[in-house]
Amino acid sequence: MDDQSHRGSHRNGRSTSDNRHREAPTEKRQLRERLAESDLELVRVLEDLIATLIEKRVILLTDLPVAAQRKLSDRLDLRSQLTSLEGIVADGDDVMLP
Repeated sequence: MDDQSHRGSHRNGRSTSDNRHREAPTEKRQLRERLAESDLELVRVLEDLIATLIEKRVILLTDLPVAAQRKLSDRLDLRSQLTSLEGIVADGDDVMLP
């Protein structure tokens, strides 16, 4: 096996394996960004699911660990505050409403 076939084909004096190593960090970063975005979306889904289960009395808020109760209560309070600002915030402002 010659040196070129061992390292991959060359383009512009660089091997394809060298190019893949350069592309990998960018692709990895993009995948991490997409995963983080998905995590945020999933948090809202889980929050809504828990609220529905509580509303339908499948579970009680007190069934959850105290830390989870606090976090859910804090998020509910923040959402209420944000909703109350709905009429105050101008249309062009970057605020996500529930």
